[in-house]
Amino acid sequence: MNIREVIAIDVGTASLSMALSKKGSSGNIEVVSVLRYPIDLFTSREEFDHRHRIPYLIKKNIAHGMADAHKVLSGATAIVVSVSEPFFQQHRIRKIIARKRSDDRVSRTEIDTMTENFSADAVTDTKKLSQLLRVVRSSIRRAWINGYELIDPVGYRGEELEIELEVLLISAALCDYMEEFRSTWFPRATIQYYTDPEMLGRILFESFSLLFPALLLDIGGEVTSITVVSDKETHAPCNLVFWGVRTIERRIAELLRCDMAHAESFLRRYVSQTLDIREISRIEPLLQSVANDWLSLVAQSFHQTHAGALHSIFIAGQGRDISLFRHTIEQRITDFSSSPVELRELVVSPDRLLPPKILSSGGDNVLASLLLYT
Repeated sequence: MNIREVIAIDVGTASLSMALSKKGSSGNIEVVSVLRYPIDLFTSREEFDHRHRIPYLIKKNIAHGMADAHKVLSGATAIVVSVSEPFFQQHRIRKIIARKRSDDRVSRTEIDTMTENFSADAVTDTKKLSQLLRVVRSSIRRAWINGYELIDPVGYRGEELEIELEVLLISAALCDYMEEFRSTWFPRATIQYYTDPEMLGRILFESFSLLFPALLLDIGGEVTSITVVSDKETHAPCNLVFWGVRTIERRIAELLRCDMAHAESFLRRYVSQTLDIREISRIEPLLQSVANDWLSLVAQSFHQTHAGALHSIFIAGQGRDISLFRHTIEQRITDFSSSPVELRELVVSPDRLLPPKILSSGGDNVLASLLLYT
């Protein structure tokens, strides 16, 4: 049986996670190991200012992760990476080119040259960020010859060629670190980049029957990413909300006057319903207040982007497994829409992943999607 060894990496604001897998020709995917490396962007004791701390912590975790992965899966030939906000930008560029030799058929080389030039324009258009970003993927979404839309313009003649290009840019530092440690530990492996909203969207379309538009809430460690999905091709990102599960833990630490490790343990006990009555009565008013603050920010971001009807809301990420978020949305569902809205949790079908439920938590949605759909 032909076995491919694949490493999936999810780069988030609170952790870097890796799933080491073996893919067989039968379609089943064996997850050999799952590695997790926390990233503490705010309270780490590294001697750097905030601007330099983030790249240092990410580099350190990538270095550890790649070295550990090599011990388990040294023959990996593919690395698939998903990046969360705010570590990426996506742009759509639409341009018209007057062709000098209109009688010549459009060639693949001509299209590739245009794609490369437009991708470079995307970096230039970001102005002061141009030195901080790197184009890692570009794809033609639509194309026209003399105003007529075509699935593929290659082979057609015309005076005017117009294309709409989608470009993915990520942190240049992150890209350099990935390449440095890929070449060190997995020199034969290819590397491909995706985004968390993109991978969560694939779960949405593969696993659910949808009425549009749908709202996708990815509640992570430090941020909540908000995406309005209008159809399979149209995903509108809302403003990022810098509020996540770690925000709750920091508020708990302030209330209890404890360190973050104890606050994290306390939240886990709250979620698993193992706190005693005295502890619950002390913490619940704080949690409800914090959750209401979160929802107000999310609803505000949503309405700044989307003004129409809404049919469903999907909760993903770490926050999916914390009932506090779901209950708060249920209580204030009219903050999003005056008409009925279905509230659901984003769940990956476990059929092809072995052992079952190994990537079933909300925080592992992206890793599961990378293995299943790339």
